[in-house]
Amino acid sequence: MATTGNRQTLSADGQTTPRRFAGGVRVQLSGDFGGGTVTIEAKDPSGAFVAIVGSAKTAADDFLLDFPSSENNLRTDLSGSTTPALVVLIQGVDRGA
Repeated sequence: MATTGNRQTLSADGQTTPRRFAGGVRVQLSGDFGGGTVTIEAKDPSGAFVAIVGSAKTAADDFLLDFPSSENNLRTDLSGSTTPALVVLIQGVDRGA
């Protein structure tokens, strides 16, 4: 399985388009948070997106999220920002939207 990345930019409060990844992922957050907080969210079995514990960030960061080899539907949620230009890069085995 090839590792690929999904790069999205947030210019207002809201969520990135969800993507499905198999196994662990690398998350890179860069740019201007606009004073807001970004949280990585995963889709639970009921279909709701829930925050991943410890994933809330207010400044640039580069970190790993280790998941079992199962598929995970991930997105980011930015809130409390003013004119952000936040770049979100998630790298892993990308299974698409």
